[in-house]
Amino acid sequence: MILSKYGVLLLAYGTPNGLDEVESYLKHILDGRQPKQEMVDDLKRRYTKIGGRSPLLEITKQQAVAVEQALKEGGVDVKVLIGMKHSLPSIPEAISDIKQISPEAVVALPLVPFYSKISVSQYEEAVVEAMKKYEVTFPLTYVKEWYDSQLLLEAWSEKITTAMENFPAGDKGTPTVLFTAHSLPKRILEWNDPYPKQLEDLCRRISDHLGLSDWKLSYQSASSTGEEWLDPDISQTLRLCQTEGRHNVLVVPIGFISDHLEILYDIDIACMQTATSMGLTLRRTESLNVSSLLINALAEIIRNNLPIKQSS
Repeated sequence: MILSKYGVLLLAYGTPNGLDEVESYLKHILDGRQPKQEMVDDLKRRYTKIGGRSPLLEITKQQAVAVEQALKEGGVDVKVLIGMKHSLPSIPEAISDIKQISPEAVVALPLVPFYSKISVSQYEEAVVEAMKKYEVTFPLTYVKEWYDSQLLLEAWSEKITTAMENFPAGDKGTPTVLFTAHSLPKRILEWNDPYPKQLEDLCRRISDHLGLSDWKLSYQSASSTGEEWLDPDISQTLRLCQTEGRHNVLVVPIGFISDHLEILYDIDIACMQTATSMGLTLRRTESLNVSSLLINALAEIIRNNLPIKQSS
């Protein structure tokens, strides 16, 4: 492996790379416990509906290549690797690979802009554990949150503007903009977790930037764990739109940056069916994926967290 001055580790949740990996994927999420068969069958059913697998791994690889190129074009000698929390290539594998680079410093960046102790902090724990396992001691900067990036705001604003221009509003009016993010257990509110406030902050800043007056924030993809999750759920918000006499809804999955199951099935299939049954016209923005503004945002965040001497 080519030696680089700096290393970057992009962290993502992970995904099974085929239906035959669904059970082992769930088992990893459950810390080694055997998942119930109905859970396995349901997840296989949803993956089947989107073609048998998620594009998350391929998109994350493309993001890594693009970010590395952007940084190198800016004069930064860097190698960008990816580590998945629940699938391959794993975070420990990425740490092992980055050790071979012998970097002066490393930035670990979760591909989730919003911080929550119950989710994003687990990436950091996995990185620290892997560093101990492979006895690596390079200086590490872990980026906990980056929702306040101006380029991230501009990236979403671009997608919303394009979607609004192409929305078949007709005589039913301008669409209600419905921001969505992955729900989390409501108990996070007990320790004043910043996740909901960070989401609301970015939604409000984007809406102010674009002059949006009709927007809402809701949550999606809650798991059946027997506990309460953050609300309102997206289906509740769609019902509210119907009650208010709104006909057009534009979904902006602001909690995610890449296409994966929670977008391609939960929004594009399940949510679409719900909206149609209510007589609503629902569309969603494109995901950020490898948009130039997103790549520039990631590169800027990484550069700002590397010990690069600024020229005078």
